Amino acid sequence: MKRKTTFVVAVLYCLVAVMNLPALTVKIGSIAPAGSPWDQTLKEIAADWEELSDGRLSIKIYAGGIAGDEEAMIRKMRVGQLDGVVLTSIGLDIISPDLFIMSLPRIIRSADEYDYLVPKMEPTFDKIVSEKGYKLITWTMAGWVKFFSTKPVVIPDDLKRLRLGIIPGQEGMERIWKNMGYRVLPVDTIDWLSSLQGGMIEATFTSPLAAAAYQVFGVANHMLEYPISPLLGALVFSDRSWKRIPESLRIRLLESAQEHIKPLYERSTQLEEEAMSIMKENGLVVHTLSDQQWELWEEEIARAYSSGLDKDYSGAVLQEIQAYLEEYRKK
Repeated sequence: MKRKTTFVVAVLYCLVAVMNLPALTVKIGSIAPAGSPWDQTLKEIAADWEELSDGRLSIKIYAGGIAGDEEAMIRKMRVGQLDGVVLTSIGLDIISPDLFIMSLPRIIRSADEYDYLVPKMEPTFDKIVSEKGYKLITWTMAGWVKFFSTKPVVIPDDLKRLRLGIIPGQEGMERIWKNMGYRVLPVDTIDWLSSLQGGMIEATFTSPLAAAAYQVFGVANHMLEYPISPLLGALVFSDRSWKRIPESLRIRLLESAQEHIKPLYERSTQLEEEAMSIMKENGLVVHTLSDQQWELWEEEIARAYSSGLDKDYSGAVLQEIQAYLEEYRKK
């Protein structure tokens, strides 16, 4: 009887000890501005995770780039100063160029293509991310990238007359534009406005929301209504930090994140429409394409790809993506 009592006391002690364990603090960095769709979604995920864990997880969000740019946040995640980060296509490219393939010009041509492709590519992308020491929690489209320029751009030759600013470090993207005959100059996003004002560059490509946030449209006040590529957003954890979370919670946390991410594209689209309205009221000129002009761009980009992308990206991953997209387009 005494032995049984001792056993019960020991079990109760363990339960009390577990209940009184301090909350695990999870630090997430994000460049998304406070109040933006991504910031709102991240806060919803954080609140749900804390509830699902019965308070065992405490989520701290460092929004608006206060933890640094995407490269700096990835570096902090590697050394354990951050557990997770929200990344755009730029940050995904830093983790692995193969994650950037979906953001190459005109690889994906519609939101429906993206929705069809991503579930099929998830095993491949999860493997790529895992091999780099990370865990891909969830991702989504957050809009479309367009050309913004100081002079009207309607056909490819118009853009070839201008100096085109691109994000530094994206060697594959730089090679593609150079293959098409464009004058490319790498410029950090924080320097877009000053570079446009000083004439260092005369055009760049970004999402309308970013153009509004960085005030790019004030100088580059011409936008071409041609969706170059989807702007991706992803929540990524270091594998080490993800494994600190109790295994019994992980599946529920993943499901929660994926559920909260679903409305993000619609939220971003609504906000983009509002931003476009404000930018047009303040002098932005939007140029639409005729069928013939559209075809000129499609032919231009197809020629750039004809020289191959195997220098910068995995041929196997690219072929898998293209095969699924061909499958969808045939349907």
